[in-house]
Amino acid sequence: MSVRAANGRPLRLVTEGTRPAHREHAVHATPLSIETYSPGDIDEFRTSVTGLLSACAEMARASTDDGAWKPASPDVTAQRDEAFLLLADLSRALNKTRRQLRAINDQARRRHGR
Repeated sequence: MSVRAANGRPLRLVTEGTRPAHREHAVHATPLSIETYSPGDIDEFRTSVTGLLSACAEMARASTDDGAWKPASPDVTAQRDEAFLLLADLSRALNKTRRQLRAINDQARRRHGR
């Protein structure tokens, strides 16, 4: 018998020695205290998040004048394609930052034997 979430999707059990998916990793990982991070780690965190916010701000500046998205083309198909490209760019920026933050956490964990 399998256990299912409220949305009907099967729940996966995470066994010891396997690397869980990112969401499960965030929930089940042993929390790190602030003392675990070096000043360099904290600078890297801030630099990564600042880079993400800068990338998002640049995308917003390129796509809007007054806070409302202004597609480059009046054609709806072209607008849809442009929206998907914008979402892909945002997704890449978020994933890059997520990887950077995960790497900082992993480095701190290794340094402190957790």
